[in-house]
Amino acid sequence: MLHDLARSLNVRPYMVDLAALASIGLRTRKLRATLSALGIAIGVAAIVAVLGLAASAKAEAVTFFGRPPAGLRTPRLVPLAPADAYARFLERFRRLAR
Repeated sequence: MLHDLARSLNVRPYMVDLAALASIGLRTRKLRATLSALGIAIGVAAIVAVLGLAASAKAEAVTFFGRPPAGLRTPRLVPLAPADAYARFLERFRRLAR
């Protein structure tokens, strides 16, 4: 029966089986499903709150300090080549070991 439905909807049969299995799980474990949905809702709300807090903090900083000058350059960090980084590490380690 489910596979006939899958053919009529042009969906692969295993997708219909998965949907049927998921609906059985939701119907039989109502508390678990409710708690999972509640956890997802709390997580989404927390992310929205943190993003809103960051945006309002940025707006407050711009209001308090003003906008940065147009020609202000921000420093860019460029990673060292692995051999150079290793040599610097060893030099610092030798200095600390003295």
